[in-house]
Amino acid sequence: MYASPISVQVNSPADALRGELSAIIESIDELQTRVAPQLEARYQAALGRLELQLLSLQIEVQAARRQLELLQSRLNRGEPVTAEWLAGMNAQIAAELGEWQQKRETAAQALSAAQKFLAGLSTADADEVKRVKTAYRRLARYLHPDASPENSDLFERYWPVVQDAYLQIDAALIEALLHLVAHAINERTDKLPAIDSDIELDRLRGLIATQAERLARLKTQAPFCYAAQLGDETWVATRQAALEAAIVGESERLAHFVIRHSELMALLGISPVAKGGDD
Repeated sequence: MYASPISVQVNSPADALRGELSAIIESIDELQTRVAPQLEARYQAALGRLELQLLSLQIEVQAARRQLELLQSRLNRGEPVTAEWLAGMNAQIAAELGEWQQKRETAAQALSAAQKFLAGLSTADADEVKRVKTAYRRLARYLHPDASPENSDLFERYWPVVQDAYLQIDAALIEALLHLVAHAINERTDKLPAIDSDIELDRLRGLIATQAERLARLKTQAPFCYAAQLGDETWVATRQAALEAAIVGESERLAHFVIRHSELMALLGISPVAKGGDD
């Protein structure tokens, strides 16, 4: 159940602006805590496997190309190609491609996380979502530093749990937190001020403009900018086809480098086993 209304001036200009600000704050948090993971998971489900495959091939192509460059340079200088030198060459290439390998590991982890997220995803009850959003906006109105900077101590105490309840869509918990916060504010002698001075009103209007701009900018960034595309089967199919074509192209490049590398090694009379750490 919701707590009793806090004893403040109701429907004052400042109070209305704080309500508007808290609604924008809730929208931003909804995008970041709930919408973003869902969109990222959907993107990975549609394109992540192909992107990871392409990235893996690109790394192999770079390694093979670099092997040819170093090997040909060694031959051009008339220097011997020994097993020790080959091992050093492969270690050098591995170091050079370390950043790319880390990028691949990150992509693999993102794909795995998305698969786990989708497997555990459940549809929240619409009424519970509404209750959570309503309570969250009131809590943002009372606690958020932009809306009520005088309650910074309560913000530090309650906000992490509020965020967690919001993320988990736990209506019972977030309504209980609202009750506790309302009680804590009612216990204060100064209560929650409803200052309608021009300075306070200008401050709130400025924050609303800033946060509204932030919200609009956020919607243009990944993964939010993919929301419409992921719902368009034609866009997804076109993107998948482009990735598949790129994979074929990289596979052909890799085959060319591998064949050329084998030819050079055969000319030197070195068997593949003697190459050491070759990828």
